[in-house]
Amino acid sequence: MNLFFQFLLTVILGFVAQYFLPWWWVMAPVAFIVGLIFYSDQSFYPFLMGFFAGAILWWGMAYYLSTLNHDLLAGKMGRLFGDISPLGLEIVTGLLGGLIAGLGAMTANLGRRMLKKAAKEV
Repeated sequence: MNLFFQFLLTVILGFVAQYFLPWWWVMAPVAFIVGLIFYSDQSFYPFLMGFFAGAILWWGMAYYLSTLNHDLLAGKMGRLFGDISPLGLEIVTGLLGGLIAGLGAMTANLGRRMLKKAAKEV
């Protein structure tokens, strides 16, 4: 249940933050903050929840922006990168967003674990 709340909070905060900050870099700090809140003993689960949240949010934003201009820019970019379809570019964008958010959440989790371990040694 804790993982679902991490996923949900990352999506909600990322969505809200996109209205005030540029959407292409806001996912890493949001996933980092949520990763600090939801601590896990394993690093894989925070990465996974951050990855899914970032991928869904970035894919959704790329799809929304692409449909606003009827895939004009995505079509031109796809031709530039070797005839990739607009949907292919949206999927790649989602995967990149997922990787960025997943690494942000995993970094927060590992940093918190390191600080916990350092506090025990003192």
